[in-house]
Amino acid sequence: MIKVENLLDQNLITKLSENSFSCSVCNIDRTFTKKGIPYHYFYEHDETGKVVKERLRKIATEQNNDPEMKKKISKNTKKAFEREEVRVNHLNGVRSNIYKSKRSKRSKELWENDDYRKKTTDSITKNHRTPEFRSEMSLIITKTHNDPNSTVKSDWFRKISKEGALNSWKDPEEREKRCNSMKRSWEDEDRRHDASFRALEMWKDPHHVEIVIKGKIRFLKKQNKSLGKCGITKNGTYYESTFERDVYSFLEERNIVFEPHKTIPDSSKICDLVIDDIWVELDGLGRSRFDFESEFSWNGKIEHYKNLKNLKTIKDYKVFLNTNDFILWIDEDNNPNG
Repeated sequence: MIKVENLLDQNLITKLSENSFSCSVCNIDRTFTKKGIPYHYFYEHDETGKVVKERLRKIATEQNNDPEMKKKISKNTKKAFEREEVRVNHLNGVRSNIYKSKRSKRSKELWENDDYRKKTTDSITKNHRTPEFRSEMSLIITKTHNDPNSTVKSDWFRKISKEGALNSWKDPEEREKRCNSMKRSWEDEDRRHDASFRALEMWKDPHHVEIVIKGKIRFLKKQNKSLGKCGITKNGTYYESTFERDVYSFLEERNIVFEPHKTIPDSSKICDLVIDDIWVELDGLGRSRFDFESEFSWNGKIEHYKNLKNLKTIKDYKVFLNTNDFILWIDEDNNPNG
């Protein structure tokens, strides 16, 4: 390893102060101590050092991928983050303008490289969009959020994350940057199609809607806020309005089989309930008084039901304005459940 004096003599580094140096070779916006500058040059610019660095990186990767080592690292990280000063220093570091500037500069430099851009894009297309990858990531995220000791569940992390997000959107320049980025991204037809496909697949999950409502109720309870019109019937069916509550309870009391919150075929929208392939909308807001023939009324939901009925995809659909009308329909001779 070359000594600092030799590096200075060869103009490979520049002395900034008594114990501060910069690298003249890569000219990065970073300062090094007298002890750190020779290590930087050795591992980054010396051919022998590059080989050593690659070998050390390989050893470190193998060690870090060891299950026991992962547990140890995770345990030590959690232990370190229990200290307030560690959390503050970490957040201040990643939020500093210097760090953001360097990260942005580095990202732009990498993305301007054709090989890197193609490699990254191909990797995303090949792996990140596959059902296997999404399933694996879903399990990891679920496991993380179910861990009571997870950092993401801590109050300080949630508070800091919320403040950071709000401050970012309050900044006009940052807000405009984000909006423009989303617009550019959404102009990609393949991306729009992929996002739409994933959304449809997600809402086809019969448990997804109940999971969403359950999460909403859990959040409101934790915040000590009113649940409003959301809740759960005695039999465990989730509802989002008093209309739904009364109808679901009525059906449960009579032991009538029904499917609540079912995804409408060929759509990401949700039907209130389905009885014997008759799709029922509980329109407590009175939207059924609108002109259903209009393409844009009620987001075209009723028009979509008509098309599905004409195509024999569903048997029929019904719209009710109040609980009494629904009960009368159930009590008619053509009761769908006999």
